[in-house]
Amino acid sequence: MFKNKLLQLGVIILIALALIAVVVVILFNTILDTSPDPNDPNANVKEKVENVDSKKYTADELIEMSVHMNDLIANLSNKDIVQLSLTFELDSVDAKGEFEKLDYITKDIVLKTIADMKPEDIEGAKGIDFLSATLMNKINPKLTEGKLREIYVTKLIQP
Repeated sequence: MFKNKLLQLGVIILIALALIAVVVVILFNTILDTSPDPNDPNANVKEKVENVDSKKYTADELIEMSVHMNDLIANLSNKDIVQLSLTFELDSVDAKGEFEKLDYITKDIVLKTIADMKPEDIEGAKGIDFLSATLMNKINPKLTEGKLREIYVTKLIQP
């Protein structure tokens, strides 16, 4: 191929270095990839929740804009039963009115969301935050008069 053995050795070394560089770049991008997995349904829950209004309200205003859902009983994906109570804080009185009219949709969303969860999904403070964020992201698109500001889990009984 090449008449000069030194030139042949140089070309082989360059090709080997190029291949090593390609492998290193691929491994570096794979290992340090911080983008969310598109197949992970929980990947962007917090990202969506962070866009919610954070204006301060008085206690009386909060009461006027809150809806309670008490003693809801639901099955988890493993057939365990949980009992929970939720308080939904909306961003306006008009939103509260719409939310109350659509309570059947909200209950359906809550039941379906819990039905897809395992007991460990709602354990501890992180689990409750995850449940609240997931519900908020599923309920907010259904509202036209305003948005949910916060969901409080006021009771959670699980096996």
